[in-house]
Amino acid sequence: MPPPAKGSYSPAGRRDPFKNLLAGKDVKDKSAPGGISQMSIEDTTLVGIINADQKLTAIVSGPQGFPFFIKTGDRFADGYILSITDSQVVFRKTNERGIPLMRSKDIIKEINPEER
Repeated sequence: MPPPAKGSYSPAGRRDPFKNLLAGKDVKDKSAPGGISQMSIEDTTLVGIINADQKLTAIVSGPQGFPFFIKTGDRFADGYILSITDSQVVFRKTNERGIPLMRSKDIIKEINPEER
């Protein structure tokens, strides 16, 4: 009985399918691609506010309508969350189109009283 043949691969100009694509580089854990860190404050719509364990978390939807759970301090492409109350979220806008603002702007998004 002959010994089993060992396989070989000749790429002939093609990418080796068995080669590690990361090549030993560390991959940073990022939030979902296109997550809130890539969104503009104006692109968000306040959907609701949750009070869980005495911590307020806001639910916003992005341009595609996907919900995101945000808390105080979370960063956006052009600012961050300054505060969250029972009925509103205060965003602090620190730059516009990548250019830092001389004076930051606070943007308030509220829940309609009939939706509370």
